[in-house]
Amino acid sequence: MIKEGTITDNEGQPLHMANVVVRNADMEVVDGTTTNSDGDYSIEIPDTLDGTAKVSFIGFAPVIVDVMDLGSHQMSVSEQVLGEAVIEGELDSPEPPVERKRLSPRVIAILALVALLVGVVIYKRFKNAGK
Repeated sequence: MIKEGTITDNEGQPLHMANVVVRNADMEVVDGTTTNSDGDYSIEIPDTLDGTAKVSFIGFAPVIVDVMDLGSHQMSVSEQVLGEAVIEGELDSPEPPVERKRLSPRVIAILALVALLVGVVIYKRFKNAGK
């Protein structure tokens, strides 16, 4: 049987690349897919499957339903707070070259988005700093 539906947010906007995963009664993954740019998906499942489907998307509370109830679903924003994420890197030179440049609008936009993330801290360390 083919199950189809549309995944949207709480304002009815389609969620592109939402995950739809079908599991059997033993919690083994049977099949999975992602939604297209319109929030639509289509997935084929065995007619006699006894299991669940989980619809998930980053920042939204997952929706878990019986496979027979799989269809269109509206997802709610999750209020779960993520923990700390640490990203580290090193340069091989003790002193980085200093070059003054104007930042492109694209880089400024990316930095602005990073600044909006709560709890994100960016450290710049050099491999031989302080030696």
